[in-house]
Amino acid sequence: MKFLMEKFRSERCVAVMFVIIQAFCLFTLVYSAIQNNVQSILLCAVEILVLLWLPWIFERIFAITLSNFLKIVLLIFCIAGPILGAVYHLYQIIPFWDLLLHTLNGFLFAHIGLNLLYEFNKKKNYSSIYAVALASAFCFSMTIGVLWEFFEHGMDVFFKTDMQNDSIVYDIYSYYLGGGLGQTGSINGITETIINGTALNFEGYLDIGLLDTMSDMLVNFIGACVFLVVDIVFLRKRRTPLGSDI
Repeated sequence: MKFLMEKFRSERCVAVMFVIIQAFCLFTLVYSAIQNNVQSILLCAVEILVLLWLPWIFERIFAITLSNFLKIVLLIFCIAGPILGAVYHLYQIIPFWDLLLHTLNGFLFAHIGLNLLYEFNKKKNYSSIYAVALASAFCFSMTIGVLWEFFEHGMDVFFKTDMQNDSIVYDIYSYYLGGGLGQTGSINGITETIINGTALNFEGYLDIGLLDTMSDMLVNFIGACVFLVVDIVFLRKRRTPLGSDI
């Protein structure tokens, strides 16, 4: 808490923007509660309690200082998807909203990653080098996982394979099934699916690869995290102070 108070005192413009956005999220939370919209309530709660604090959590963990401009951009970005997109339905009102956010996400975090390397390099000590090495190892592992999923998807699209293994699901949730703008509808307990007059020969509905892709990414994430823990606990001590073999 002392760390945050010191930050807010020295970064008044960021503190003002933070208070405005928190107030906006709180208003949205109250409005969602009045509307009895449980999904929006949960999104607002996650936003207020976790997402809007990420710039300072990031600074605390990595012992760096983000620029005021970058913090303001991150704060706006944090509400652009969960609040503006999902709660205020910009995903439906502006068809390219989701694509725009993902594109900006790639640009923004590439910028943050590059600046992280510069910040750590300024310190020129083994601890900072090791932190960069861990972050690089994690990002490299996740990037290879993503590239492999791109390969699987490309094979499925262009060569009609099924590398992104389909899954059978019994419940589906979609805005397309909702009764109004931004309302999520559902079909539960699916026992039969008929496509163009042809019934599938199993109970349930066919998910075309999403669950497989997300499961692959999740276990890739877990594997990378396990390696980092093993390296920190067992392997780090064997390296030279300069980290020459990292």
